[in-house]
Order: sequence, then C-alpha cells, then structure tokens
Amino acid sequence: MKERSGFSSGGGKRVWLAHIAAWLLCMMPSPTMGQESSARLTLAGTGMVSLNLNRSIDQDSEAEASNQSIVSDFSDSFLLLRLDRQLYTNHRAGMLLGFVFPDAETDLGEVFYNQINVFYDTRAFRGTLGRTRLENFALEFPTLREEDLLEYAFVLNGFSNADNSEFSRYGNVARAELFGSGGRFHARGQASNWTVTDVAGERLNDFEVNSTSGFLGYRLPQGIRYSGVIREAGIGFHSQKVDLPGGNWLTGFSAGLAINLSRNPLRNVELRGQVIHSRGIDAGAPVDAVATTLGTPLGRALSRSTALVASLRLLRRPYQLDRLQVATTVGYKTFSGVDASRFTVVPNVFFQLGQGVDLGVQYQYESLSGSLVELLGLRRSHSIKFVLVFSFQSMFNDYFGDRDDILNLEHGYIS
Repeated sequence: MKERSGFSSGGGKRVWLAHIAAWLLCMMPSPTMGQESSARLTLAGTGMVSLNLNRSIDQDSEAEASNQSIVSDFSDSFLLLRLDRQLYTNHRAGMLLGFVFPDAETDLGEVFYNQINVFYDTRAFRGTLGRTRLENFALEFPTLREEDLLEYAFVLNGFSNADNSEFSRYGNVARAELFGSGGRFHARGQASNWTVTDVAGERLNDFEVNSTSGFLGYRLPQGIRYSGVIREAGIGFHSQKVDLPGGNWLTGFSAGLAINLSRNPLRNVELRGQVIHSRGIDAGAPVDAVATTLGTPLGRALSRSTALVASLRLLRRPYQLDRLQVATTVGYKTFSGVDASRFTVVPNVFFQLGQGVDLGVQYQYESLSGSLVELLGLRRSHSIKFVLVFSFQSMFNDYFGDRDDILNLEHGYIS
C-alpha cells in the first residue's frame, strides 16, 4: 500500500515509469537471444492419389471366378507439423504432430494420428517419446505405398487381429539412438506399445509396454549416398510379449543390405535385400483358435515364418536432381510346419514432372499357395495403379540444420 501511494505522486510516478521502462528493455531479447529462443516451424506433407485397377481370382481355379474393381485411392497421404528449438550448439528439442489418411476399409476413421511425439537430438544421440513409426524392418523398398509389402517386409503385430497396416507400422515408443563416424554407424533400442485388439479386431485401451527391439546399422550420409559400394546395412532383433497363457514371447530377426551397383550420382543402380524370420509362438502354447489359423492377421503374425524381399532400381538424376525411377521388387514368404507360402512382384516407374510432383504407374502381382488359398479364399491377384503425387516442405524461422529431412519420417519410394 505504501508503494501505491508513493507511486501516485508526480515525481515518484516518473521514477517508477523509468524503472519499468529500464526493466522492460533489459528483459527484451537481443536479436541473437530471440533467434536462439524462438521455435522453428516445419510443415510438410504428401498428397498421393492413385487410380487402382484390381482383379482377384478366388480359390476355385477351375471356374476362374474373379472380382474386378476400379478405385480412386488417396490413402497414405499425410501432413506433418514439427516445432523444434535449438538449445545449445548441436542440441535441439521439439515436438512432432502428423496424421495420415488410412484406407476406408480399415475402420480407423477419416484420419489416423500416426505421429505424436517429443524428441531430443544431438550430434551423437537422439531420443524419441510418443507415437511414431515402429521401425520393425531393416530396409525400405521402392514401392508406392508401404503396405504394398506389409506381409513380406515387416515384423507383424502379434497383438492385433485387425485387417489394416497401421497397427503394424505405428505405435507408442520410447526410443534411444546413438550415432558414430559422422552418422554412418547407428545403434537403436526401443521399448514400445503395439496396438492391441480383441478377436473381432476392435482396438482395446491397452497402453502397457509390450515389445522391445534393438538394431545395429550402417548407412552412408545423404550427401554421399552414391559414393560407396555398401549403401546401407543393418541387423535387428524384435520381441513381443504376446498376451497368451504362460507369458510367451514372440521373437523375430531382421537383416538387410543395400548395394550401389553403380556409383554414378547421375545414373544410380541399386540392389537391396532383406530377410525377416519370425520364430512364432511356442509349439505347446495354448492359444485361441483365431491365433492358430493363417486365415487371420493375428494367426499369420504368431506363426513361424521366413520372408525375403529384394529390389533392383535404376534412378536417373540429371544435374543431380531425381528425374526417373524404374524399379522391381520381389517378395516371398513361407510358413514353417505347414504347406503355405505367398509370392509378389511389384514393378513401377516414376517420373518427376517438377519439384515434388511425381507421375507414375505400378503393377503388383501376388500369388498364394497351399493352405493360404483356402483360408483366405484367394489364389492370385493383379493390381495396376496410376498415381500422381505432390510433396512439399516449408520452414519458418530456419536457423539450424537437420540430421534428416522431415519427409523421411514416412515411407518414401524414392530415397
């Protein structure tokens, strides 16, 4: 009260105003301080629309009964928003928010929030906490959409009986990564929560940690990715504590290798391959009938299997700008102890019309054999996709560098 009465006097008022003005000037950040304390904003996304011509032939090979459809498909289009701030030299922290448009048949709604996480990044360390990609694979392959190879190129979700790819691609993770030799070598460990569903495929409110994994890898940095013979290599171990009597663990191994057959940065030829082996659940484990049949997503995830994927790609880069990609990817998966296997081949061609605008066509053939034909009611399928893709990235208040492009957080058919 005394200060208020003193402040009301004329001279005292001028003194107090001078003190307040000086305090405000001291509190106002300098241009350097303002830049260091302001968050950088990155907005990125990909709009992907394809016209799909599908034809499938059911299990009755004599009748050659088939189903045909033409679908306009914008699934896997996504938007990403990242806010990050530089803390110290080569240290930064931030948050990421992203959503993807899933297939209409997945019953996930109009959008699926696939990226909601915070991160801390330094030259030799990266920590991520929240929902993001599970990274349950060793390599990515040049297919239009990631789920084109879901059954072949990923460790599948042993907790989900839902017929969608999102529950095997995204989850809640606590991840730590270490980098060495300028980012060439990296080690990753994570504890994660994979989505859990009931027998009908409905998502359950189960957020406990139910999976762990580790990965050791080598990768040439982006700027010199065409300079060496071995472009990328890695080996991983994956384990899931499946909800079965006895607390059984579902374990799997992944290994991949990518080789530059041509080290010309203007005309690159690359060969890559990956193997994933799932040991399956213990043979004597008492499981529900839904988990013992290959006709369900859960049954295939819990079964002992080996999957092989290989791709050969030509990438033309006049003036070191991506222009034309021609690639063929082949996948094969067999299930141990039963007469069941599946095979797919995915050739595609993409031409870049301009920065971030791609025009392409992809064909996919898949053939099933053994008990899979009867269980899934499908013998083989054909799909042709004519696609137009638009990608963008915009940064605001950009004052420090990145380890990776934000678009690399999602699947890329050209990398």
